[in-house]
Amino acid sequence: MKVICTSPSFAKYDDAPISALKEADLELVMLPADASIEMLAQHLPDAIAMIVAFTDINESLLAKAPRLKIVCKHGVGVDNIDLNATRQRKIFVTNVPDANKHAVADFAFGLILNTARQIYQAISETKAGNWPRIFATDVYGKTLGIVGLGHIGKEVARRARGFNMRVLATDAWPDREFAQQHQIEYVSLDTLTAQSDFISLHTPLTPETENMFNAAGYSR
Repeated sequence: MKVICTSPSFAKYDDAPISALKEADLELVMLPADASIEMLAQHLPDAIAMIVAFTDINESLLAKAPRLKIVCKHGVGVDNIDLNATRQRKIFVTNVPDANKHAVADFAFGLILNTARQIYQAISETKAGNWPRIFATDVYGKTLGIVGLGHIGKEVARRARGFNMRVLATDAWPDREFAQQHQIEYVSLDTLTAQSDFISLHTPLTPETENMFNAAGYSR
């Protein structure tokens, strides 16, 4: 029985996942992240599982995998997986919510610092031989609004509290205990938009969240 993997980072730093598959008598087939459907088709008929990062899992691919039981997203977002198609075929879909929460939170807060302090502009001007006088905005003590206080949103909140920021949040499933521990205020999206100096968005793309922010929202 085969397990197809197209995630470039799978078992990159630890052989334990490969050992676990071998112990279960499963054949691991490692393919490139950009493997074509023709390349995948050579192994799909015998595959019972797929571990993917960016591979599009759609009806066309699933039709070539009659034995497939589970698709494992080696990451968080499942935007590249047709959930309706997998549901109809009774194929399980899993992800790894904690996989990159620190890396994404670091990057998100770095963008906040860059935007406020205009770091990229200063670097570009300096490289061009200029010495610009840039009047930037402080981050310390400002208000940060976090839309989606999940695994990544919580890590962004922790970083914000280190800058003594007031943190507002909105989430479909509020974690009141975490909010109390870290002095986070749950508010409506309208209130968050109106009162925040910075907004960090950490929600999956769904019909409910698509176009959540528009010109009308930003004008509040």
